[in-house]
Amino acid sequence: MRTLIILLLFIVDVHVKAEPGAARVISATHKKTFTSGDTAVVMQAGSLLEQREHNLVHLVNGHFFVDLKSSGKVQTAFATMTCAADSCQALVRRDSEKVEIKAVKGEFSIRRLGEKAAYGLRSGMQVTIMAVTDEGTADMEFPQSLPWESTVKEWSKFYSGNAKDFRATLIQFREEWKAAVETVSQLHQVHAGRVIASYEQSLSEERARQAVQEREDAKMRKLFREKNDLNP
Repeated sequence: MRTLIILLLFIVDVHVKAEPGAARVISATHKKTFTSGDTAVVMQAGSLLEQREHNLVHLVNGHFFVDLKSSGKVQTAFATMTCAADSCQALVRRDSEKVEIKAVKGEFSIRRLGEKAAYGLRSGMQVTIMAVTDEGTADMEFPQSLPWESTVKEWSKFYSGNAKDFRATLIQFREEWKAAVETVSQLHQVHAGRVIASYEQSLSEERARQAVQEREDAKMRKLFREKNDLNP
């Protein structure tokens, strides 16, 4: 038995030494803050994350407030978030089916799984990214402007300062939120225009195909009549 215990201890020791860069798992039984380099994450109770490397955190499950500097990075199974400004902050909900990102400061660069291109998400906007589709990329909803009241209530649960400081933060954020609402409205108009144009083009192409088919059918009918001496 003593020999077996020594052998097990040796195996554990070798395993630990062989993987100095292994992920560090952090769970929260109450609200807590975890920092790794330029990446800081406030976790609500029941949340789980992994520290993959310096400046890199992987959100596994739960409700988070992410605070990134320019070299910080946050990953999920659906997308990677980096900061495209000096400082970025976001409210993030992560479960087994999706990740919801609400930007409240700066501008994030979002790269969804399976795609090289990155998408900008500025303060006042939100996006939801889901499981990988048949095309091999994570499904992503069209960006939306944040709902004001529910976002403020959600944010207040993470805010560590006093009420006066939070009000000052919200005053500044409200201007960014108004600009985001206008931006999203314009994006929706552009998107709607493209959808309408695409639909009209598809109708035009369908009409053209029908015209070609009708001409071919007319030729076949004429040929049939000629071969069978059915012409009047």
